[in-house]
Amino acid sequence: MSPIHIIISGASSVGKSTLVDECIRKFRQDKKLKYVHFKRIQEVARTVLNQLKITGTHLENYIKHNNIEKFSDVQEKIIHEQTLCFDKEKENNYLSDRSGFDALAYIHCYFKNEQKSNSIFQSKLFQLLINQCQNGLIFIIHPQEDLQAQNDNMRIVPNYQDQIEYTESLKHWYTKAHLSYFVLTDLDITKRVEFIEKHIHGHFHWLPPEIPIPLCLPFHLNKNQHHGQNNIAVRSHSDQSYMRFIEILDKQNIKISYKKYDKNRLVEKYDPSCLNNKFVSILFDQKLDNTFLENILFNQISINSEQYHFIGYSNSQLRGRSCYLYAGSIEQIEQIINDNGDFHKIKNLSKRAARIGLLFSSCTPTIHIEPDHVIQIDDIERNGYTFTDGCGIIGRSLANQIVPYLNDFKKPILTLNDDNQIEENTCPCAFQVRYQGYKGVLMINNDDQDDNIQVRPSMKKFTSTISTCLYVCDDGYSGPKLGFLIKQFIILLSGLNIPDEIFLKKQEEHFHEIISMCDDMNVAIKYSLYFDRIDLIYHLLSANFQFVQSELEILQKKALESVEKLKIPITKSRLAFGVCDPYNVLKSGEVYFRPTFNGRQFMIDSKICFVAKSPSYHLGDIRVLKLTSYQQLEHLYDVIVFPTKGQRPHPNEIVFK
Repeated sequence: MSPIHIIISGASSVGKSTLVDECIRKFRQDKKLKYVHFKRIQEVARTVLNQLKITGTHLENYIKHNNIEKFSDVQEKIIHEQTLCFDKEKENNYLSDRSGFDALAYIHCYFKNEQKSNSIFQSKLFQLLINQCQNGLIFIIHPQEDLQAQNDNMRIVPNYQDQIEYTESLKHWYTKAHLSYFVLTDLDITKRVEFIEKHIHGHFHWLPPEIPIPLCLPFHLNKNQHHGQNNIAVRSHSDQSYMRFIEILDKQNIKISYKKYDKNRLVEKYDPSCLNNKFVSILFDQKLDNTFLENILFNQISINSEQYHFIGYSNSQLRGRSCYLYAGSIEQIEQIINDNGDFHKIKNLSKRAARIGLLFSSCTPTIHIEPDHVIQIDDIERNGYTFTDGCGIIGRSLANQIVPYLNDFKKPILTLNDDNQIEENTCPCAFQVRYQGYKGVLMINNDDQDDNIQVRPSMKKFTSTISTCLYVCDDGYSGPKLGFLIKQFIILLSGLNIPDEIFLKKQEEHFHEIISMCDDMNVAIKYSLYFDRIDLIYHLLSANFQFVQSELEILQKKALESVEKLKIPITKSRLAFGVCDPYNVLKSGEVYFRPTFNGRQFMIDSKICFVAKSPSYHLGDIRVLKLTSYQQLEHLYDVIVFPTKGQRPHPNEIVFK
């Protein structure tokens, strides 16, 4: 774990040493900190004054006679000793009762000499001190008017107004040094310790409100949330995909942590598994105004003395008000972007940002496909529409090679052969992919020997040579994924004159199924599909019902939790990828769909099907199409195949009005 450096600062006689002692005592009771040993760095100034045989009276005389040189000489010796102490304990956790910035505060308060203060600030010694403080959590104890400073003959005894001026001076110099600091205003020492503990655990709070969040963060937290025997987070060798995560809750509160991130092409290229902390994910709360966001993103953010700048966001991040920062200059970031695509040719800024965002799409690296295995094929276009928009083809041989790389493809797609024995169909029929500058869906063809991919112009979003690796988007492959009836669909179907009694009946059936889920195998299979637990279906079809009883009880609880959201699983429904007819056999108004039911793939006996996108907002988002079967398409299952004939593509009718 990275060392935790806590620096308590403030005017004389505000209780710094007492707070250090209380922190050490309280930390032993914290379940996450009780095994952490903290070193004390205390009484540095007293030690130096004793060595120099100087008392508080001497210092007050220097002030009285305006002897700034002698006073500064003493303060610089104290700074030097402070840097030695910090350096000695840099690999350890420590609590210090001063920061070394006291010299600047004293000179400002008692001599009003900015020239001398700046001279000390710019010295090599003081710059070393600043570097030592950059990774520390700095706290300032705000003075209390009703507390009387005590005279021990070893310090300057300030009055309350002096303490206030001293505190404001500390804030000024910390800000000038680009150091974050946190103000302790509560008189209760227990609450002060709790405040410090929260910051150790990554919950930052700045006071008072007029102080904006500094763009400089000490980041001591460990890489992940796993804990060793001493209850302190330790990095597991197998856990590498953790990224620094900053959540800005409001203008005064920030939460920092490490979170497992969704792998993407750019991060994996420039900092595989985020081992070097080159990328940071930052999230903004909805209530933050645009001016505040611009102030953050147009400036650099300093984390442990490294400068981070905005680099981009994926489409899902944009919806969630988050983005990536990169540890480098603006020029370096521009070079990275230009090295991975011809984005400079895209003049529309929003379109350019969206294209750059494709580099950040959450996806899994699979096989490498060399350019001679990439075949360019034409789109089918008519009446200004592209019937094959974003739809390419992949050889079955290549598709079979992809599956082992899909970490979330944890269970096989199950089928029953003619002898009613379970078979494993280990290859999906479609993949949502990113390949260089191409984006879209690749459906398999029926040639077991084909080891090529076929891409279309509509799939090409930019020219790139970022990698020859084919990436599959998260959850971006076809499978028997159950659909469900939600509020939006109910409203639209009601608008299409579907009686409410139909929906009430479905809801009643839903409640009954939840109750019987642990006793009825067909219902258990249905809800296993609903919750993407295909592994449970394997045991259910193997008549191993007792093995999954406890798992089904968990699914039952989840189903009950989803009742309020009005998500009703519908047996004869699927969430499916749409692909184009590669053989041009489907007529306009027809679709081909061969779903998996209870482990078997077969054609539905219905003649029509409802097709909708999610989310849907218009009555026209629900289309009624004719289900048709063609032998040429029988190798495709769990994907819906749309015709390339007609005046207008059916998916376009749904998406655009």
